[in-house]
Amino acid sequence: MIAGGVILAGATVAIVDQLWCLRQLDAEAFLQQADRIEKVSSFQATRYIGTTSDRAYLQVWTAGRWQDIVYWTPLAELPPELSAKLEAGQPPWKSWMDRKAETAGPPAR
Repeated sequence: MIAGGVILAGATVAIVDQLWCLRQLDAEAFLQQADRIEKVSSFQATRYIGTTSDRAYLQVWTAGRWQDIVYWTPLAELPPELSAKLEAGQPPWKSWMDRKAETAGPPAR
């Protein structure tokens, strides 16, 4: 009975982790996660998805997860110059796909 309860509890935790897709980070952890935007990886991808009036958001895809995780942090906790850039729609991070698109130019006809 106890062993079954442990297995059930473990399975429940795994399912909750798979479904819990909106998570708050402190500013330091958010910035560490944002630094991953520029890295190329076959098992994880991070992208900046925008701001609301008081939050900044990142979306993270990880191989094997059912859904992406969206991380957020209060804009007020970020450095003021970064918050201003994000609110102006000028994030400092560029994914490898964004950098590739910038260097490729317009599509050929």
